[in-house]
Amino acid sequence: ACPCALGLATPIAMLVGSAAAAERGLLVKGADVLEAARDLRAVVFDKTGTLTAGRPVVEEVAVLSEGENEFSILTAAMGVEWGTTHPLALAIQQAVQEREILINQANYEGHQTYPGMGATAIEVSSGATVVVGNVALLDEHNVFVDDQAHEVARRFGAEGKTAIYVAVGGRLVGLVGCTDALRPEAPAVVAALRAQGLQVRLLTGDRAEVALAAARRLGLRPEEVIANVRPARKALAVRALAAELGGPVAMVGDGVNDAPALAAAGVGVAVGGGADVAGE
Repeated sequence: ACPCALGLATPIAMLVGSAAAAERGLLVKGADVLEAARDLRAVVFDKTGTLTAGRPVVEEVAVLSEGENEFSILTAAMGVEWGTTHPLALAIQQAVQEREILINQANYEGHQTYPGMGATAIEVSSGATVVVGNVALLDEHNVFVDDQAHEVARRFGAEGKTAIYVAVGGRLVGLVGCTDALRPEAPAVVAALRAQGLQVRLLTGDRAEVALAAARRLGLRPEEVIANVRPARKALAVRALAAELGGPVAMVGDGVNDAPALAAAGVGVAVGGGADVAGE
């Protein structure tokens, strides 16, 4: 028997599969990706911008220091986040615009970004360092977080709000609570993957309370949530899950922070801003 038919059928099948994916807005990097997808054990999702709309809004500002108010906290946060394109930074920028707060951007310099943690800048008028981000970034800058702040952050998390800590001159002045709505189709996607026999995991750098609040709406169990994971460790989490399940897993992510995890997965699926990374 001549093997020519098989030799022709295989690449044609791959070509047809890639074309069908393209019609649905999916760019498949190579035929090997389709082959690897056949053996997947699980699909791991990033949260922000992947399962959520990626358009968070400021819902609440908690004042934690005497002499401060909502406007001063947002002003400090905006001074650090000016020009940044991270979704949470954009939420702060939008809140400042809606409240018509005027910012002297020249009063902030020396901006530094810490992937998965936040950013800092120097307030020129006072010489104080302004830290905007999560509690891990505050720890790195020796900012004390008291019980009141922890309680506010826990409440934010239970309400599905991501807490952004704002510190000025080594003193925590407030927390900004942001919400980001789930994509309407997200719960159905999770259910459809499970119906195909795949396990689903939520992998995020957010606090456990925020991640669990999202998981409940997605129909995920607490043990299917991996929270408080920095970008550099997401790749390790993906590899660990593949080893645990004894087969390849897919990682679905959005943004540069997910690039290592996308590369570590058996199949990396980049959406939104992450698609630009995948194209490299």
